[in-house]
Formats: sequence, C-alpha cells, structure tokens
Amino acid sequence: MRRRLVAALALAAACKGDPVPVSDGLDPLEANTAPWPEGDHPETLSVVTGSAEDWDWGHGRGWVRAPVADVLAAMEEPEVALDRREVDAWSVTWDTRPEYPASFTLHNEVDDIVTVTFDVTWRFGWTAEDGSEAGARWEKTDGSSVIELLEGSVRVFAEEDAIAGVEVVEHLDSIQADDTPHVESFLRDWFGDLVARAHGEPLPELDAR
Repeated sequence: MRRRLVAALALAAACKGDPVPVSDGLDPLEANTAPWPEGDHPETLSVVTGSAEDWDWGHGRGWVRAPVADVLAAMEEPEVALDRREVDAWSVTWDTRPEYPASFTLHNEVDDIVTVTFDVTWRFGWTAEDGSEAGARWEKTDGSSVIELLEGSVRVFAEEDAIAGVEVVEHLDSIQADDTPHVESFLRDWFGDLVARAHGEPLPELDAR
C-alpha cells in the first residue's frame, strides 16, 4: 500500500509540472526484439526467445490498459514478481536496495528431486521526470549454483493517458540444456499477473508445473 501511494503521489507531482525523482540503474538489459501485439492495444504479451553464448533469453512486449503509475505499483507487488508456477515456498525481505524507491528480495524454495533455494532481488523506480516512464531490474543474488544466471529488466512507458507499453527482457542460465521454455513461461505468467493487479483484480490461477 505504501508503495502504491508513493507511485500515485509521484505521478500527481509530475502532472502538476514538478519532476519526479529519477533512479539510475534501471536501463533495459538490451534492445527488445519482440514485436508489439497487433490490434487496438490488446492486453497480451508478444514473446520471442533465443540463445546467446552464455545464457538463454526472452524478450516480451505488451500493452496494459492502465496508467504507468498503476503498472509500476503492480510490478512492486512480490507475488507479481514471484515465479508462482515453479516456486513451492517463499518469503520476502523489503528495502534490500534502499537507494531505490522500492525494492525487495524474494527468498525462493523449489522442491523437486532435490530442494533448491535461491534469492532474487528486484528494484523499481521512475526513469523520466515527467512520470511517463518507469523501470525495474531483477537478478539472482544468492543461492544454489543450479541457477548460474538469472536477470531481467522492465521498461514501462505511457503510450496514452491510460495505456502503458511494457517491454520485458530476461536472461537465464541453469543446469538445463535449454532454458527458453521456462523463460517464456515466466514472462507470460508475469505479464498476466501484472495486468490483473494493475486493474485491481486477483492473480490468475496457474496450473502446477
């Protein structure tokens, strides 16, 4: 609730002509190659995946029919950031990157053949003084070497007053030979959760892995 209020106050200040505090370190990981969904700004995510030398990657682009402030507030909810389809137990520590307006670390546990634990730290902020753009970055910060690399970025911008464009990138390197199915699954689940919470709706039900 506090973070939603901060986002709303920041956007209100921008609408009055006052600049919002802008955070560095939230740039996209790389140029996004996903196409925008066709049609009149449908709330769907277009995803492309591929492999680089050191990781598999996914790029996504989609529209949310809500103001940037509402999308940013939704991003800042831990359950939206959580890989709900894969993680069996989790907890959160808030404000782990205090130089940003909002941040948290998710402590994840996956119980499969063996139990795997790992931490993912998210940070959020405005990236334009007029309140028209916001961003987020996440990365694995501790835990099992089963996951060698996990990192991502989000760019949100105002297409219209109540339509936000969302660009998301993820890199993943784990013990699996091909991580692209997992990357695509997470990006689609994350976007579905983002849309729901930006509209104040419950998170969608997900099938077990």
